[in-house]
Amino acid sequence: DPAVVFVPEDGATRAELHVEGRCASKLWIVPRTLRIGEALVRMDGIGGGETEEECRQRGYSRRVIEASIRRMMQGDAAFSMLYGIRDFYTRFGYVTAGPEHRLRLAAALEPRTLPEGWTARTCSPADLPALAALYDANTADAVGAATRRAGEGVWETLSETEEDERADECRVVCDPSGAVRGYAWRGAGFWPIAEEQPGWPDVLLLGEVVADSVESGRALIAVCHAWAAEEATKRGRSVGLVETATPPSAPLCAAASLDDSEMAISYARCGGAMARVLNVERLLRALLPELERRGREARVRWAGTLRIETEIGGAGLAWSVDRLRVDPEGATLRIELPQAMLARLALGAFAPAYLLADARGPEPVREALAALFPERHPHMSMPDRF
Repeated sequence: DPAVVFVPEDGATRAELHVEGRCASKLWIVPRTLRIGEALVRMDGIGGGETEEECRQRGYSRRVIEASIRRMMQGDAAFSMLYGIRDFYTRFGYVTAGPEHRLRLAAALEPRTLPEGWTARTCSPADLPALAALYDANTADAVGAATRRAGEGVWETLSETEEDERADECRVVCDPSGAVRGYAWRGAGFWPIAEEQPGWPDVLLLGEVVADSVESGRALIAVCHAWAAEEATKRGRSVGLVETATPPSAPLCAAASLDDSEMAISYARCGGAMARVLNVERLLRALLPELERRGREARVRWAGTLRIETEIGGAGLAWSVDRLRVDPEGATLRIELPQAMLARLALGAFAPAYLLADARGPEPVREALAALFPERHPHMSMPDRF
Protein backbone atom coordinates (compact mmCIF):
# COMPACT_ATOMS: atom_id res chain seq x y z
CA ASP A 1 0.00 0.00 0.00
CA PRO A 2 1.79 3.19 -1.12
CA ALA A 3 0.15 5.18 1.67
CA VAL A 4 1.68 2.96 4.40
CA VAL A 5 5.19 3.88 5.53
CA PHE A 6 7.48 1.91 7.84
CA VAL A 7 9.70 3.75 10.31
CA PRO A 8 12.32 2.05 12.59
CA GLU A 9 11.81 2.99 16.23
CA ASP A 10 13.69 1.67 19.30
CA GLY A 11 14.27 -1.80 17.85
CA ALA A 12 10.72 -2.06 16.50
CA THR A 13 9.11 -0.77 13.30
CA ARG A 14 6.22 1.68 13.25
CA ALA A 15 3.75 1.23 10.39
CA GLU A 16 1.71 4.33 9.54
CA LEU A 17 -0.99 5.03 6.99
CA HIS A 18 -0.85 8.65 5.89
CA VAL A 19 -3.94 10.43 4.64
CA GLU A 20 -3.67 14.02 3.44
CA GLY A 21 -0.25 14.40 5.02
CA ARG A 22 -1.02 13.06 8.49
CA CYS A 23 -1.04 9.68 10.23
CA ALA A 24 -4.56 8.22 10.28
CA SER A 25 -3.77 4.67 11.47
CA LYS A 26 -0.70 2.93 12.89
CA LEU A 27 0.75 -0.13 14.60
CA TRP A 28 4.14 -1.43 15.69
CA ILE A 29 5.97 -4.54 14.47
CA VAL A 30 7.90 -5.83 17.48
CA PRO A 31 10.61 -8.48 16.86
CA ARG A 32 10.97 -11.32 19.34
CA THR A 33 12.83 -14.62 19.45
CA LEU A 34 10.74 -17.31 21.13
CA ARG A 35 11.88 -20.52 22.71
CA ILE A 36 10.03 -23.64 21.59
CA GLY A 37 11.84 -26.33 23.53
CA GLU A 38 15.34 -26.57 22.06
CA ALA A 39 14.41 -24.38 19.08
CA LEU A 40 14.74 -20.61 18.84
CA VAL A 41 12.15 -19.17 16.47
CA ARG A 42 11.97 -15.62 15.14
CA MET A 43 8.56 -14.07 15.62
CA ASP A 44 7.22 -10.64 14.70
CA GLY A 45 4.61 -9.28 17.09
CA ILE A 46 1.98 -6.72 16.20
CA GLY A 47 1.03 -4.25 18.90
CA GLY A 48 -0.17 -0.72 19.59
CA GLY A 49 -2.69 -0.69 16.75
CA GLU A 50 -4.66 2.56 16.71
CA THR A 51 -6.76 4.57 14.25
CA GLU A 52 -7.67 8.21 14.83
CA GLU A 53 -11.29 8.43 15.95
CA GLU A 54 -12.43 10.61 13.05
CA CYS A 55 -10.76 8.21 10.59
CA ARG A 56 -12.42 4.98 11.72
CA GLN A 57 -14.74 2.74 9.68
CA ARG A 58 -12.84 3.54 6.49
CA GLY A 59 -10.68 0.41 6.18
CA TYR A 60 -7.48 2.17 7.25
CA SER A 61 -6.62 -0.36 9.97
CA ARG A 62 -7.09 -3.21 7.49
CA ARG A 63 -4.70 -1.58 5.03
CA VAL A 64 -2.02 -1.10 7.70
CA ILE A 65 -2.31 -4.70 8.91
CA GLU A 66 -2.24 -6.18 5.41
CA ALA A 67 0.79 -4.09 4.44
CA SER A 68 2.52 -5.11 7.68
CA ILE A 69 1.88 -8.82 7.05
CA ARG A 70 3.34 -8.51 3.55
CA ARG A 71 6.41 -6.81 5.01
CA MET A 72 6.83 -9.47 7.71
CA MET A 73 6.55 -12.24 5.12
CA GLN A 74 9.48 -10.69 3.26
CA GLY A 75 11.60 -10.54 6.42
CA ASP A 76 13.19 -13.29 8.52
CA ALA A 77 10.37 -14.10 10.98
CA ALA A 78 8.75 -17.54 10.80
CA PHE A 79 5.44 -16.55 12.34
CA SER A 80 3.60 -13.59 13.86
CA MET A 81 1.65 -13.06 17.07
CA LEU A 82 -0.56 -10.39 18.60
CA TYR A 83 -2.87 -9.82 21.56
CA GLY A 84 -6.09 -8.96 19.82
CA ILE A 85 -9.68 -7.95 20.30
CA ARG A 86 -12.36 -10.52 19.57
CA ASP A 87 -13.67 -11.25 16.08
CA PHE A 88 -11.31 -9.01 14.13
CA TYR A 89 -7.89 -10.53 13.42
CA THR A 90 -9.14 -13.85 12.03
CA ARG A 91 -9.70 -12.08 8.69
CA PHE A 92 -5.92 -11.63 8.54
CA GLY A 93 -5.15 -15.30 9.20
CA TYR A 94 -4.62 -15.12 12.99
CA VAL A 95 -6.13 -17.68 15.36
CA THR A 96 -6.10 -18.08 19.14
CA ALA A 97 -2.66 -19.41 20.02
CA GLY A 98 -3.61 -21.22 23.22
CA PRO A 99 -5.09 -20.59 26.66
CA GLU A 100 -4.11 -18.02 29.25
CA HIS A 101 -2.68 -19.50 32.47
CA ARG A 102 -3.21 -17.63 35.73
CA LEU A 103 -2.16 -18.49 39.27
CA ARG A 104 -4.20 -16.93 42.11
CA LEU A 105 -3.04 -16.96 45.72
CA ALA A 106 -5.58 -16.48 48.52
CA ALA A 107 -3.73 -13.65 50.24
CA ALA A 108 -6.56 -12.65 52.56
CA LEU A 109 -5.89 -15.70 54.73
CA GLU A 110 -3.30 -15.83 57.51
CA PRO A 111 0.20 -14.58 56.54
CA ARG A 112 2.81 -17.08 55.43
CA THR A 113 6.28 -17.36 56.92
CA LEU A 114 9.51 -17.72 54.99
CA PRO A 115 11.25 -21.11 55.12
CA GLU A 116 13.81 -21.29 57.92
CA GLY A 117 16.95 -19.30 57.09
CA TRP A 118 15.44 -17.62 54.02
CA THR A 119 15.19 -13.85 53.62
CA ALA A 120 13.36 -11.42 51.36
CA ARG A 121 14.41 -7.95 50.29
CA THR A 122 14.09 -5.30 47.62
CA CYS A 123 15.78 -6.03 44.30
CA SER A 124 18.97 -4.04 43.64
CA PRO A 125 20.82 -3.44 40.34
CA ALA A 126 23.43 -5.98 41.45
CA ASP A 127 20.70 -8.67 41.45
CA LEU A 128 19.86 -8.32 37.75
CA PRO A 129 22.31 -11.02 36.52
CA ALA A 130 20.82 -13.46 39.03
CA LEU A 131 17.28 -12.58 37.90
CA ALA A 132 18.25 -13.08 34.27
CA ALA A 133 19.78 -16.47 35.10
CA LEU A 134 16.63 -17.53 36.96
CA TYR A 135 14.43 -16.51 34.02
CA ASP A 136 16.66 -18.37 31.53
CA ALA A 137 16.67 -21.54 33.64
CA ASN A 138 12.89 -21.34 34.17
CA THR A 139 12.22 -21.06 30.43
CA ALA A 140 14.93 -23.42 29.14
CA ASP A 141 12.36 -25.98 27.94
CA ALA A 142 9.42 -23.61 27.61
CA VAL A 143 7.15 -23.00 24.64
CA GLY A 144 6.38 -19.40 23.72
CA ALA A 145 8.77 -17.71 26.18
CA ALA A 146 10.73 -14.77 24.78
CA THR A 147 14.51 -14.87 24.98
CA ARG A 148 16.11 -11.88 26.70
CA ARG A 149 19.51 -10.23 26.42
CA ALA A 150 21.21 -9.09 29.60
CA GLY A 151 20.92 -5.35 30.12
CA GLU A 152 18.49 -4.87 27.23
CA GLY A 153 14.75 -4.73 26.70
CA VAL A 154 12.83 -6.05 29.69
CA TRP A 155 15.88 -6.14 31.97
CA GLU A 156 16.81 -2.59 30.99
CA THR A 157 13.35 -1.47 32.12
CA LEU A 158 13.94 -2.91 35.58
CA SER A 159 17.48 -1.51 35.82
CA GLU A 160 16.15 2.00 35.08
CA THR A 161 13.56 1.89 37.88
CA GLU A 162 14.24 4.58 40.46
CA GLU A 163 15.75 3.32 43.71
CA ASP A 164 12.83 4.59 45.84
CA GLU A 165 10.35 2.79 43.56
CA ARG A 166 12.19 -0.51 43.29
CA ALA A 167 10.66 -1.88 46.51
CA ASP A 168 7.28 -1.51 44.84
CA GLU A 169 8.53 -3.06 41.60
CA CYS A 170 10.59 -6.14 42.40
CA ARG A 171 11.44 -8.24 45.45
CA VAL A 172 13.82 -11.18 45.71
CA VAL A 173 14.07 -14.20 48.02
CA CYS A 174 17.44 -15.52 49.17
CA ASP A 175 18.33 -18.93 50.58
CA PRO A 176 20.34 -19.34 53.83
CA SER A 177 23.58 -18.82 51.89
CA GLY A 178 22.35 -15.46 50.59
CA ALA A 179 21.93 -16.60 46.97
CA VAL A 180 18.97 -15.12 45.06
CA ARG A 181 16.61 -18.02 44.30
CA GLY A 182 13.46 -16.27 43.10
CA TYR A 183 11.81 -12.93 42.44
CA ALA A 184 8.41 -11.26 42.26
CA TRP A 185 8.16 -8.34 39.83
CA ARG A 186 5.13 -6.09 39.57
CA GLY A 187 6.07 -4.60 36.19
CA ALA A 188 3.56 -1.79 36.60
CA GLY A 189 4.80 -0.02 33.47
CA PHE A 190 4.00 -2.90 31.12
CA TRP A 191 0.69 -2.65 29.30
CA PRO A 192 -0.94 -5.90 30.55
CA ILE A 193 -0.49 -4.76 34.16
CA ALA A 194 -1.40 -1.13 33.48
CA GLU A 195 -4.52 -2.22 31.61
CA GLU A 196 -5.80 -4.86 34.04
CA GLN A 197 -4.84 -3.61 37.53
CA PRO A 198 -7.20 -0.58 37.72
CA GLY A 199 -10.20 -2.82 37.18
CA TRP A 200 -9.22 -5.19 40.00
CA PRO A 201 -9.07 -3.12 43.22
CA ASP A 202 -9.12 -6.26 45.40
CA VAL A 203 -6.26 -7.99 43.54
CA LEU A 204 -2.49 -7.46 43.52
CA LEU A 205 -1.45 -8.21 39.96
CA LEU A 206 2.21 -9.16 39.48
CA GLY A 207 3.82 -9.23 36.05
CA GLU A 208 6.32 -12.02 36.69
CA VAL A 209 7.02 -14.35 39.60
CA VAL A 210 9.85 -16.85 39.09
CA ALA A 211 11.06 -19.56 41.47
CA ASP A 212 13.77 -22.13 40.87
CA SER A 213 12.28 -24.80 43.16
CA VAL A 214 9.33 -25.63 45.38
CA GLU A 215 11.19 -24.21 48.39
CA SER A 216 11.89 -20.86 46.72
CA GLY A 217 8.27 -20.94 45.51
CA ARG A 218 7.11 -21.21 49.13
CA ALA A 219 9.30 -18.22 50.01
CA LEU A 220 7.79 -16.19 47.18
CA ILE A 221 4.27 -17.08 48.29
CA ALA A 222 5.11 -15.66 51.71
CA VAL A 223 6.44 -12.50 50.02
CA CYS A 224 3.24 -12.20 47.97
CA HIS A 225 1.05 -12.47 51.09
CA ALA A 226 3.05 -9.73 52.81
CA TRP A 227 2.95 -7.56 49.68
CA ALA A 228 -0.83 -7.90 49.47
CA ALA A 229 -1.14 -6.78 53.09
CA GLU A 230 0.94 -3.67 52.29
CA GLU A 231 -1.25 -2.96 49.28
CA ALA A 232 -4.40 -3.29 51.41
CA THR A 233 -3.06 -0.57 53.72
CA LYS A 234 -2.23 1.70 50.74
CA ARG A 235 -5.59 1.18 49.05
CA GLY A 236 -7.66 1.32 52.23
CA ARG A 237 -9.45 -1.92 51.37
CA SER A 238 -8.89 -5.67 51.48
CA VAL A 239 -6.63 -7.18 48.83
CA GLY A 240 -7.71 -10.80 48.89
CA LEU A 241 -5.86 -12.21 45.90
CA VAL A 242 -2.42 -12.10 44.34
CA GLU A 243 -2.51 -13.03 40.67
CA THR A 244 0.20 -13.68 38.10
CA ALA A 245 0.34 -15.29 34.67
CA THR A 246 2.50 -18.41 34.75
CA PRO A 247 2.36 -21.85 33.10
CA PRO A 248 1.30 -24.82 35.26
CA SER A 249 4.68 -26.48 34.70
CA ALA A 250 6.51 -23.73 36.66
CA PRO A 251 8.02 -24.57 40.09
CA LEU A 252 5.94 -21.72 41.55
CA CYS A 253 2.76 -23.64 40.67
CA ALA A 254 4.12 -26.77 42.33
CA ALA A 255 4.61 -24.76 45.54
CA ALA A 256 1.17 -23.16 45.18
CA SER A 257 -0.48 -26.57 44.85
CA LEU A 258 0.51 -27.15 48.49
CA ASP A 259 -1.12 -23.87 49.57
CA ASP A 260 -4.43 -22.02 49.18
CA SER A 261 -4.43 -21.27 45.49
CA GLU A 262 -6.27 -21.56 42.22
CA MET A 263 -4.78 -22.30 38.80
CA ALA A 264 -7.05 -21.03 36.05
CA ILE A 265 -6.84 -21.91 32.37
CA SER A 266 -9.04 -19.70 30.22
CA TYR A 267 -9.77 -20.09 26.51
CA ALA A 268 -11.03 -17.60 23.96
CA ARG A 269 -12.71 -18.66 20.73
CA CYS A 270 -11.26 -15.65 18.97
CA GLY A 271 -9.05 -13.13 20.75
CA GLY A 272 -6.28 -12.86 23.31
CA ALA A 273 -2.95 -14.36 22.24
CA MET A 274 -3.22 -15.05 18.51
CA ALA A 275 -0.75 -16.36 15.91
CA ARG A 276 -0.28 -17.05 12.21
CA VAL A 277 2.52 -18.52 10.07
CA LEU A 278 4.47 -16.18 7.81
CA ASN A 279 6.59 -18.80 5.99
CA VAL A 280 6.20 -22.57 6.27
CA GLU A 281 9.74 -23.54 5.27
CA ARG A 282 11.23 -20.89 7.56
CA LEU A 283 9.16 -22.17 10.49
CA LEU A 284 10.07 -25.83 9.98
CA ARG A 285 13.78 -25.01 9.66
CA ALA A 286 13.68 -23.04 12.91
CA LEU A 287 11.86 -25.87 14.70
CA LEU A 288 14.26 -28.63 13.54
CA PRO A 289 16.26 -29.02 16.81
CA GLU A 290 13.09 -29.51 18.85
CA LEU A 291 11.26 -31.63 16.25
CA GLU A 292 14.27 -33.95 15.93
CA ARG A 293 14.39 -34.39 19.72
CA ARG A 294 10.66 -35.12 19.89
CA GLY A 295 10.94 -37.63 17.05
CA ARG A 296 13.70 -39.53 18.84
CA GLU A 297 11.78 -39.54 22.12
CA ALA A 298 8.66 -40.81 20.33
CA ARG A 299 10.79 -43.53 18.64
CA VAL A 300 9.66 -42.51 15.18
CA ARG A 301 10.80 -45.24 12.77
CA TRP A 302 9.14 -43.98 9.63
CA ALA A 303 11.48 -42.95 6.79
CA GLY A 304 10.53 -40.56 4.01
CA THR A 305 9.44 -36.98 3.47
CA LEU A 306 6.26 -35.71 5.04
CA ARG A 307 5.10 -32.64 3.13
CA ILE A 308 2.99 -30.02 4.90
CA GLU A 309 1.00 -27.95 2.42
CA THR A 310 -0.84 -24.75 3.40
CA GLU A 311 -2.52 -21.91 1.55
CA ILE A 312 0.68 -19.83 1.84
CA GLY A 313 3.08 -22.56 0.68
CA GLY A 314 4.58 -25.75 1.99
CA ALA A 315 7.73 -27.73 2.76
CA GLY A 316 8.70 -31.30 3.62
CA LEU A 317 10.14 -32.87 6.75
CA ALA A 318 12.52 -35.62 5.65
CA TRP A 319 13.10 -38.29 8.32
CA SER A 320 15.75 -41.03 8.17
CA VAL A 321 17.86 -42.84 10.77
CA ASP A 322 16.99 -40.50 13.65
CA ARG A 323 17.79 -37.46 11.54
CA LEU A 324 15.36 -34.78 10.43
CA ARG A 325 15.86 -32.14 7.76
CA VAL A 326 13.71 -29.78 5.74
CA ASP A 327 13.16 -30.73 2.11
CA PRO A 328 11.54 -27.85 0.18
CA GLU A 329 10.31 -30.13 -2.63
CA GLY A 330 10.12 -33.75 -1.41
CA ALA A 331 6.82 -35.50 -0.69
CA THR A 332 6.59 -39.21 0.20
CA LEU A 333 3.39 -38.44 2.06
CA ARG A 334 1.41 -35.22 2.02
CA ILE A 335 -1.05 -33.45 4.29
CA GLU A 336 -3.02 -30.27 3.62
CA LEU A 337 -3.89 -27.97 6.49
CA PRO A 338 -4.44 -24.23 7.06
CA GLN A 339 -1.40 -22.18 8.05
CA ALA A 340 -3.29 -21.20 11.21
CA MET A 341 -3.47 -24.88 12.23
CA LEU A 342 0.27 -25.21 11.67
CA ALA A 343 0.80 -22.18 13.95
CA ARG A 344 -1.24 -23.87 16.66
CA LEU A 345 0.68 -27.13 16.23
CA ALA A 346 4.03 -25.33 16.44
CA LEU A 347 3.04 -23.68 19.73
CA GLY A 348 1.53 -26.85 21.21
CA ALA A 349 -1.62 -24.86 21.81
CA PHE A 350 -4.11 -27.74 21.65
CA ALA A 351 -4.19 -31.54 21.48
CA PRO A 352 -2.94 -32.55 18.00
CA ALA A 353 -5.66 -35.17 17.57
CA TYR A 354 -8.26 -32.44 17.88
CA LEU A 355 -6.46 -30.07 15.52
CA LEU A 356 -5.83 -32.72 12.87
CA ALA A 357 -9.33 -34.22 12.91
CA ASP A 358 -10.33 -32.43 9.70
CA ALA A 359 -6.90 -32.21 8.04
CA ARG A 360 -6.62 -33.83 4.62
CA GLY A 361 -3.98 -36.55 4.80
CA PRO A 362 -3.42 -40.27 5.51
CA GLU A 363 -3.38 -41.70 9.04
CA PRO A 364 0.43 -42.27 9.18
CA VAL A 365 0.91 -38.55 8.59
CA ARG A 366 -1.45 -37.68 11.43
CA GLU A 367 0.42 -40.03 13.75
CA ALA A 368 3.79 -38.51 12.82
CA LEU A 369 2.50 -34.96 13.31
CA ALA A 370 0.97 -35.89 16.67
CA ALA A 371 4.41 -37.15 17.79
CA LEU A 372 6.23 -34.07 16.52
CA PHE A 373 3.72 -31.51 17.84
CA PRO A 374 2.46 -32.64 21.27
CA GLU A 375 0.27 -30.43 23.41
CA ARG A 376 2.31 -28.12 25.64
CA HIS A 377 1.69 -25.00 27.76
CA PRO A 378 2.53 -22.03 25.50
CA HIS A 379 3.15 -18.95 27.62
CA MET A 380 4.74 -15.54 27.22
CA SER A 381 5.50 -13.52 30.33
CA MET A 382 3.57 -10.26 30.75
CA PRO A 383 6.66 -8.00 30.52
CA ASP A 384 7.48 -9.47 27.08
CA ARG A 385 4.02 -8.90 25.59
CA PHE A 386 3.52 -6.24 22.95
